[in-house]
Amino acid sequence: MDAPGGAAGSGPARLAVPLLLIGTGFGVSLAVVDGAAVSSVEPARAGMAAGLFNTARITGEVVAIAVLGAVLSALTRASLTGRYGEARAARVTSRLLQGDIAGAAPAGAGRLEFARLASAGYADALHTALWLLTLLSLAGALAVGLLMSVREPARVTT
Repeated sequence: MDAPGGAAGSGPARLAVPLLLIGTGFGVSLAVVDGAAVSSVEPARAGMAAGLFNTARITGEVVAIAVLGAVLSALTRASLTGRYGEARAARVTSRLLQGDIAGAAPAGAGRLEFARLASAGYADALHTALWLLTLLSLAGALAVGLLMSVREPARVTT
């Protein structure tokens, strides 16, 4: 991560690794779990199983997006608090995350300096959030892999 107030950057090279890992972990997990959900019921109920799985998946995605937004907001605000104070940083962050960088600049702040600080704060927050999502996605993929490797005990018939 860049130092606070440092050069901001979210170029393709810096984002590629976490985005590839998130996509791989998420995609592999969903494909395996979806297949397991559908194949674990009798064929007449496959649609119901797929619907239930997709409802749970989309609910999880909505919660994840809300958490990601909260993390981005908190980390961006924290990076601006030292320079602008808690109250101003909270107002500024709210405007920034709505996409209004011009309207977010606090009164009396130099626009160029503010843009640099805000961009660096947001880029650092984004990188941190992406690495957190990477860890969660890989943990999910690992959990699915471990659960799928558990074998049912052989049934003994007499």
